[in-house]
Amino acid sequence: MRTATLIAPLLLACLVGCTGDDRWGDTGDWPTDGTDDTDTGPDTGDTGDTGDTGDTGDTGDTGDTGDTGDTGDTGNHGGDPTVCHSFDPMTQVGLTRNYIIEYNGAEGTETQRVEGEDLNGRGEKVYAVATLMTAGNEGWDGRTYHVCDEDNNLYMVGWNVQLKTTIAGLPMPLEIGPVEGYHTPRRKYLPSVREMGAGAKWNGTYDIEVITDNGDGTTQTSTIVTEGEYQEFGWDTTTVPAGTFDVYVVSYRYTQDRSAVGGLSLPPELASLFPDLDIFGALGSFGEDVDALAEYHYAEDVGLVLEVTGDPTTGDIFMYKELKSYTPGR
Repeated sequence: MRTATLIAPLLLACLVGCTGDDRWGDTGDWPTDGTDDTDTGPDTGDTGDTGDTGDTGDTGDTGDTGDTGDTGDTGNHGGDPTVCHSFDPMTQVGLTRNYIIEYNGAEGTETQRVEGEDLNGRGEKVYAVATLMTAGNEGWDGRTYHVCDEDNNLYMVGWNVQLKTTIAGLPMPLEIGPVEGYHTPRRKYLPSVREMGAGAKWNGTYDIEVITDNGDGTTQTSTIVTEGEYQEFGWDTTTVPAGTFDVYVVSYRYTQDRSAVGGLSLPPELASLFPDLDIFGALGSFGEDVDALAEYHYAEDVGLVLEVTGDPTTGDIFMYKELKSYTPGR
């Protein structure tokens, strides 16, 4: 199923034995593009032009938007800086993305649909995106919540989903929720269009307040602590089943402490049947601490077209997601 090329294979090859800044080489340099550029900043597309007056304005060294083969190209690649957000459109209501995925070793599908402005569970104004994922006996069904700031940096602020997971010791998958998550501080995952391609790094540390509906009129609250950093790679081209796209590429190295999930309990109707079940030990992927390296490819007016997330120590892939098809919104 894994058909995408370009930078994602670099992540797959680097997952085993690569940690910290080694993702970008010993010097923190961006991935090589064949030009022998060894500086520690983004490659600017310089073709070795020495200022010779015979230079006729070759677009290979001017950041021209037609140059799509340089992963460090910092030229203007379009996008409207006044909307939220050209590379993950929150105002394009009805935009639908269909993915084929591998999630924890199981093949499946995910559909995302942009729903536009709404309120989250706390009455805060957000952009909502519906999401439905199924892979084997695991999945979710619900909405993610997003906001842009005054500069149109894009943030994830939370979600409300029904989870489905396999519980060791139970004869059937368990549905949990609804489960609400609130990010503090809000998590920036895309910079403004004006800043894209500048080689930025930014903080990806935040807490998730998780509120789980027990189904009996009570709720449980826990906190997932996430520490990490984003690093952008700039512009490239990637091919997935939906087609070939000019993409903006960003990587996220993070850890998550999910020990607080141990406070969860079974619904009453199951707790009486399985009184000795350790739900934390049986929760599978939802209850495990995470050490991850992720890479995301975003296309203008479409959104996410490729995700690869895995363990940088073991090389295990948690999520491989590529766009199968999409329908523009309005």
